[in-house]
Amino acid sequence: MSWQERIRLDEDWTGVTDPALRKKLQNKINQRALRARKRRDRQEALVLQSKNDRADRPRYALLRPRPDPVKRPTTLSEAVTMMTRFSIAARERYYAADPCLDQLFTLSKFNVLRAFVDNMAALGLSIETMGEDDISPFSTDASRNRNSAIVPASLFPTTTQSSTPHHPWLDCFPIPRMRDNLVKAAESFNDCELCTDIMDPTNGDIGMMVWGDPWLPQNWEVSELFVQKWSWVIQGCPEIFIHSNYWRARRGLKKLQVSSM
Repeated sequence: MSWQERIRLDEDWTGVTDPALRKKLQNKINQRALRARKRRDRQEALVLQSKNDRADRPRYALLRPRPDPVKRPTTLSEAVTMMTRFSIAARERYYAADPCLDQLFTLSKFNVLRAFVDNMAALGLSIETMGEDDISPFSTDASRNRNSAIVPASLFPTTTQSSTPHHPWLDCFPIPRMRDNLVKAAESFNDCELCTDIMDPTNGDIGMMVWGDPWLPQNWEVSELFVQKWSWVIQGCPEIFIHSNYWRARRGLKKLQVSSM
């Protein structure tokens, strides 16, 4: 800053002949310049300190080697046990400020499994009713349907569910038409393969994801590969595309197309 820029109109000493007044004005200008320089130095020191603080912070390794492959659960009770263990481990890392991106994929599977467990509870079902040969009580006990006033509307058994014997895990999908498609297909598809593609696919593309209360259809999302492989399951379910595209858009992904079915 030049001396001309530092001078205010009432401090212009260029035409002052009185030595004392001239010196007083010059001192005033110099003191103001000194204060401005000190303010600038303090600001630069704060910026430098902030950079040093960031450099000194510990950097957490978000990507960790994958642990040795674990045995996949063969029953729902085993899956729930594994889900509980994972929940505890994830919370411990969160509270220790030691996150791990490698857990994100597992977390997505965890959310889907938890969704089925929560919907199972909402239907008044238990893990014990999920054996390989168990039949949905909604298709064998008419009184159970009449006493289902507390069941969320999206999970309330359809006429097809009530009249056709089927495995109770199919009752846990919150989209009625999807449940009907599965129940009508009966033994014509491999339900174990469907379950694997939904929650633990080998291709790494989780078939379904759940983003909120699992009894609300709008919180469910299907993947592109799931649409291609299991198109008949979601036949006549346009809402699943609407909901899925909403969640995909939030992650910057392209829309699913009905034509891909």
